[in-house]
Amino acid sequence: AGSGCGGGGHGGADAAAAASSAHRYMPEVSRGDLIWRRSALRTALFTSYGTDYFFLSELVRGSPAGARPRGVTVVDNYDHHRTPPGLDEGTYTPANPSVGVHFSVVLPPFFGSDACAADRTRVHHGTMHPKLWLLEFEQGGPSGNGFLRLAISSANLGRYDAKINNQVWVCDFFAPSDAAAAVRALSKQQLRQELDERGVPLAPLKGLDLVTWQSSLLQARGSASADFGCDLRRFLRALLQSAAPPLWAIWDGVLRRYDLIPPAGTHLILSVPGRHSVTRSVRYDAADAGGLGG
Repeated sequence: AGSGCGGGGHGGADAAAAASSAHRYMPEVSRGDLIWRRSALRTALFTSYGTDYFFLSELVRGSPAGARPRGVTVVDNYDHHRTPPGLDEGTYTPANPSVGVHFSVVLPPFFGSDACAADRTRVHHGTMHPKLWLLEFEQGGPSGNGFLRLAISSANLGRYDAKINNQVWVCDFFAPSDAAAAVRALSKQQLRQELDERGVPLAPLKGLDLVTWQSSLLQARGSASADFGCDLRRFLRALLQSAAPPLWAIWDGVLRRYDLIPPAGTHLILSVPGRHSVTRSVRYDAADAGGLGG
C-alpha cells in the first residue's frame, strides 16, 4: 500500500513522510506498519464497509486498547432495513477465543427514528463506506509522550483487501506542547519552506530571530488547521453521538488532546451515511466552529 504524511513513530511511516515531502515516490507499507508499536496502542477507532473481525483482532491483539472495554471502536456497515442503529459490545469480546479482544461495534444511523417512508426509501441502497483509522499511542512523538495517527485508506478491513494494492494517507498529530517542540526542531530552511507553502510572506521575517520564525509557523499551522479539525470532529460526532454516546465522549476527549494540524493544503472530504440537506450541513458547521479551538 502506498502511504503519505506521517512520522510519529519509526519505520514505514517515517519513510513514507520523507518520500511524500520529497515528491519522489510512495513506498510500500503494511497494515502492521500503521499500527507501529502494538504495545503502545492506547485507543483505536476503525471505520469500514464491512469488517473481518478475526483479521482485525490480529492487528490489535496484545495492545492496551484491545485488552480493555471500549479501547477499540469499529464503525461498520450493516443491513439498516432489518437492524436498528446502536452499539454492540457483546459479540466480539475476549470470551470468544477466535477474537480475544474487546470490540465496541457501532452501527451508525442512516435516518432518524421519525423519518417518513419516502426518506427511508431514498437511502435503501445506502452504505457505511468510509475507511478511516484513528490510532492513539502512549509512546512516540517528539517528546516520547505519544501521538495520534490518522490513516485514510482505500481498503476495507479484511484479508482480501490486505492482499491487493491499496492507497493509504497517513498523518500524525501531537499534543500542543509536543507540536511546539517539533517546530523548534526544524532547521531555518525547513521553516522557510513550510511558511512559504502555507502562504506566509517571508520578507517581513528577514533579519528576525529564529524564535520569531518558529512563532510565525505555529500561528500559520493553527490558523490552517481549524477547518480540518472541525471536519474530523464533526465526522466522528455524526457516526457516534446518537448510536453510542459514551464512545463519542471518549473520542471527543481524544481529539481535544491533540493539535490537528495537517500538511499545507490538506482538506478532509468525509462521507457520513444517510441523506443530508444543505441546511443541516450549515447547522453542523455552526455547532462545531469552536469545538476544537477552545
